[in-house]
Amino acid sequence: MRIILIRLPCVQIIGRGYAIQKSFIVVLLMVTCLTACSRAEPTFTPGQVIASNKAWNPFSKTINDVEMIKVPPGCFIMGSETDADDEKPTTKVCFDKPFWIDKTEVSQAQFTKLGGQKSYLMSAKPELPIVQISWLEARDYCAKRGTRLPTEAEWEYAARGPDDLQWTWGNEFDDNKSVWSCVLAQPRGTIPDSTSWVGTFDQTGNVGEWVNSLYKPYPYVANDGREDLEDTISQRVIRGEGVGYVPPELLRQRPYRIQFGCRGRAGPTR
Repeated sequence: MRIILIRLPCVQIIGRGYAIQKSFIVVLLMVTCLTACSRAEPTFTPGQVIASNKAWNPFSKTINDVEMIKVPPGCFIMGSETDADDEKPTTKVCFDKPFWIDKTEVSQAQFTKLGGQKSYLMSAKPELPIVQISWLEARDYCAKRGTRLPTEAEWEYAARGPDDLQWTWGNEFDDNKSVWSCVLAQPRGTIPDSTSWVGTFDQTGNVGEWVNSLYKPYPYVANDGREDLEDTISQRVIRGEGVGYVPPELLRQRPYRIQFGCRGRAGPTR
C-alpha cells in the first residue's frame, strides 16, 4: 500500500492507470525489499529530473514498517490516443519533486497489523493482497500509516516512467511477466520480471489498486477537483487489474470502477 498513498495500493503519491477498461473487480497491494547495501539515498536539486527510465537506479527503504520505492522527479505522457476513449486526450504530466510509493500491494497481514479495518471478511491467507475493500477503507488505512492513496497520475508515472511504456516491462505484452488469472490473486511480487522502472511489483496484473482520483474525463488536471478527499459519492479509479475475467489485451494500467484494495504513497522528499 503498487503511505501518503496506498497501493491497495498505498503511496506517498500515485494516480490513474494507463489504459481503461470498466469490467474488473479485484484489487491488491505491493512492496519491495530493501537491499543490505550502503548505497546513499539519491537526492535532487531544484529543476533536476530523470529523462529516461534507464537513467534511474531503483532505490527503496522501509518507512513505518512498509517497504517503499522512491519515484524520482520527471515527466511522462498520461493516457493513450489509441486505446479506450476515456484515456483521451493524452497530456504531459510532470513531477518536480520525488515521492515514495509502496513496493508491493498491501498484504492482508500488513493491513491488519497497521490497523486497517474492512467490512468484508478476509481470507485465511495473510500473504495475499488485501482485496474487496472500499475506497473509504483504503483511504483510512493509508491515513493510519501517515500516507495517502496515490493519484492516477502518480500511479501511472510509477508504472510507465518517462519512456511512456505500455506495460511496466516494455511495449510488448508478455503473459509470463504478469499475474493474469481468471480466478485467483497471487502473493505479492511473485514475478520479478514484472517490476516497473522504479522497482514496484504487480502494477500490471494481479489485483486492482485504488487510487485517490475521482473518475473524471481526461486530460488529467490535478487541481480540478478530482483529488477531493471529501467526496464520498462519486466513483473513484482502480488501476492495474489482472485477476478476474480479464483478457490480456486489456491488462494494462487502467482505471476501473469497483470497491476493493490499495497501495500507499508518501510525501515528497529532496
